[in-house]
Amino acid sequence: MKGAEFDQFFKTLVRRLRKEIHLSDITYTAIEVIPGFKEDFIHYFFPALDTNEEIEVTREFALASGDGQPDFVFSAESWDLIVENKIWDRNYHFHQYGKAPLEPGKLVYVGLIANHAVSVPSTWQFRHWSAFVDNFHKKNYGAFNLVLAAYLSYVKEICTMAEFEHFTFDSNSLFALTHFVRMLERALRTIKCLLRDCR
Repeated sequence: MKGAEFDQFFKTLVRRLRKEIHLSDITYTAIEVIPGFKEDFIHYFFPALDTNEEIEVTREFALASGDGQPDFVFSAESWDLIVENKIWDRNYHFHQYGKAPLEPGKLVYVGLIANHAVSVPSTWQFRHWSAFVDNFHKKNYGAFNLVLAAYLSYVKEICTMAEFEHFTFDSNSLFALTHFVRMLERALRTIKCLLRDCR
């Protein structure tokens, strides 16, 4: 399968898999399948964390307190990292996650990744999905580069990121107008979802 075929496959998934839970599931799959992506994902939030230990990733981890289910928990021997993913939902769980260790004697770190700007508590790390795409687009995962590129295309589609690359008006061509219309359509779709509290 070539890059364009991977890309088309993942872009088509967006038609049905448009919710945060789907983005989290596909991200979890990428973390588990692409060698080195798990460590890079962790370092994207907390660069100093030791990833030489064995690290287990859990989707929708049930807190012992019964007070929530973080999207991702990365568990190493000496630390746990909670990462919450948000697209439309504004319940960030600041009052729930990271207040206490998940296991006695282990440090707990907390991160949030969203497709909109968020002010987070000082103990949290915030990352934007668009910056994530820019950052990971530069990474080299060898034989898995095509898989990563297709995954990043999915992220861009589901997070309704406008494509500004090669966006110039040219009086000799209507091609730039097509890019503008696509960008405007995505912006209107995003606003419509926000007004309907789209989930």
